[in-house]
Amino acid sequence: MKDFETHPHAKNMLLYARDATESRKPWIRWQFRPDISGLWRDCFTHPRWHKDLEYRRKIKTHVVNGFEVPAPEGKPPPLGGYYYVADPTADYFCEKIMWDGDDFDMQYLDRGLVFMTEQAAVENAKAMCHLDPYQAAPKL
Repeated sequence: MKDFETHPHAKNMLLYARDATESRKPWIRWQFRPDISGLWRDCFTHPRWHKDLEYRRKIKTHVVNGFEVPAPEGKPPPLGGYYYVADPTADYFCEKIMWDGDDFDMQYLDRGLVFMTEQAAVENAKAMCHLDPYQAAPKL
């Protein structure tokens, strides 16, 4: 007997179904991209859930110095979990820190500097420096 194999987008399909119970146009909350090197594009109708495409819910964004970048976290990460602080003074534009809920953690959260991914923290820190967060670094 062959092992049961789930659809590659099954988890996202479930989230989309939940969105469909809340909205007559659930696709406006979703994006797709044709391959890993491509840009995310907004869905304009129900996703087809093609196996060669990636799908995700749209991420929340905000504008920093004219650049639209991922929005910071509004809630604390789980105790003992890691997060990234957008830091324009750091060599790589961010610092990875374990959340223990101390005054420093809460200050970073209150100031909108806490991100769950390194990429989001780096993009924000670059935007703080008026650098295009989506432009590749120049080769030396």
